[in-house]
Parts: sequence; structure tokens; C-alpha cells
Amino acid sequence: MSYSNAFFLFTLSLLFLWQEANGQEIRFVETKYLNDSREWEFLDEYENNIGEFKSRFWGSTEQFSEFNIILNDEYINATMVWPDRADEWSFSNDITARTLWNDNFHEWRISNGELSFQLIGDSKYYYEYWYIEVENRVVWEMFTEQPGNMNAWVINNFMKDELPEEFNAVLPFMVCFYSQ
Repeated sequence: MSYSNAFFLFTLSLLFLWQEANGQEIRFVETKYLNDSREWEFLDEYENNIGEFKSRFWGSTEQFSEFNIILNDEYINATMVWPDRADEWSFSNDITARTLWNDNFHEWRISNGELSFQLIGDSKYYYEYWYIEVENRVVWEMFTEQPGNMNAWVINNFMKDELPEEFNAVLPFMVCFYSQ
């Protein structure tokens, strides 16, 4: 094998490894500590930790109004727009989340200004189930791993190529926060 072929294969393998490390997709979301909704972990398909979200204010009355989200080395702050109303969130990556109807926390409009999705929550067969539908087909879904257990979730993203990266951390956060 010539030097140029060996160098090409080496470079190609490094590129593949870099892409795998930087493009990891969330497949599971679990609480860091059993029955404690203040800290969650994002896991990839091999159950490696690739991020987390956690409350910024532990032990205070504001403990659920601001969260830090980390996914693949991207840092996002999640803040309730109105501290006394949990129907609107603002994220530091220019995403907003707002309920479609007053006092209905199972239908959300998630938007980045260019794209907008409707995130819908439902209980099916004792499982918590959330989804996004486009043209009458489910393109993203998140559901509990076991009936009645809100500590472990599974994500199926059928629109990996169309869904901008900044939505990947926001959607699981909204589901976990409003399913507790």
C-alpha cells in the first residue's frame, strides 16, 4: 500500500470518528437520580452520556423556572418568560415554546422564527407519549420506557435531516418538564 493510500484511509477514518463524536443523537433521556426531576441525562443509542439538563436554583422557590441544558458541547439556558406562569419558555438558542391554549400544557408551539412545530402530549396505554406530526405522519416521538415510569424515556426522530440541531435539546426538555 502506498503512502498516499494509507494517508487517505487514515484521514477518512478520523473524519468518520469526528462525525460520530460530534453528531450524536439523543436516543434516551433519564433522570440522573431516581425520582428527582431536577437533573436529567441525554444518552445516545449506546447509552453514553452526551448531555444533560438541570435546574439552576436548587432549594429555592425558583428551582423550576430556569434550567441549563448541555448537548454535544452546546450550552443552552431555558427560562420561563413569566415566573408565575409556566406557559411560555425562552431558550438562549433563539427557540421559543408557548402553549397553544391557556392552561393546556400538552400542546405546544416550538419555534425558532423560521420553523415551527406543534408538540403534542398524550397518554396511550399507560405510557406517556409526545409527538410531532407533519402531513399526518409522526416525524418525532418520545415515550416512557415503561408504563407509569417518568424517569426513563425513548426518542424516535424520523426527521433527522430536517430537524435543526437546536431543537434536539429543547424538545426532550419540554416533554420531561411537563410530564412530571
